[in-house]
Amino acid sequence: MVEDFANALGFTEARTDLMCGVDDDIRSELFHSETGFEYDSFQFRLIPYYDGIPSYPDSYTCTGSDGVKERVTHVPYEQGPHQESITVNVVQGELTNFYWQNPLEIVATDSEDVQLLPFEKVMDIFRVQIFRSVFLGTSDEDPALWKDEPPMTEEWTVHNIRFSYMRVKKPDSSEFWLLPVWDFDDILTVNAVDGSIINRSAGY
Repeated sequence: MVEDFANALGFTEARTDLMCGVDDDIRSELFHSETGFEYDSFQFRLIPYYDGIPSYPDSYTCTGSDGVKERVTHVPYEQGPHQESITVNVVQGELTNFYWQNPLEIVATDSEDVQLLPFEKVMDIFRVQIFRSVFLGTSDEDPALWKDEPPMTEEWTVHNIRFSYMRVKKPDSSEFWLLPVWDFDDILTVNAVDGSIINRSAGY
C-alpha cells in the first residue's frame, strides 16, 4: 500500500527500505503510547530508484575535518545539498502521514553511456584514500597543526558497501548532477565514474 501510494505520485519508483514502530515524539503526542505497536502504528522509510539504481537519503560523511580545512584555507564550511528522503506513517492499516522531502526533477541527461570503474579499481582507491581522508583530513592541511598530537592507532571495520546515485553540486551553478557512487559505510564515498572522493556533508 505504501509503495503503491508513493509510485502513483509519478516522481520515480520507490521501494521500502525499512519498517519500524513510529518514533517517540509521534507515539507520545498522537497516540499516548509506550511502543506504538499496540495501536498498530508503523513507520516506513522508502528509497527512490532511478533506472533501477537507489538514491539513499544519507547526507553526511564521517571523514576529514572541515574545521581544520577552514583554519588552513580560510574557506568557510558549506552544507551540501540534502538528498531525497521518504517517510510514511501507517496506523491501523491506513496511511496517515507521507513525507517526500527534496524530491528530484531530472531535466536532462549529460551522458547516455557512462563507463563505470571496475570495482577492483574502486577498492584500490579506497585503500589509498582511507588513511588520508580519516586521519589526515584534507590534502591541503598543514602538518604543523598535528605536530604535538600523541601517536594513536585505530581500527575501522566496513560493514556495508553499496552502489547508488547521489545528488552532487555542479560547480558555480544552482543545479546538481545525479552521479553514481560507491559508499563504504559513512566512511568514504567514491565517484563510480572517475574515482574522485566525494564529501557527502559538503555535497561535492
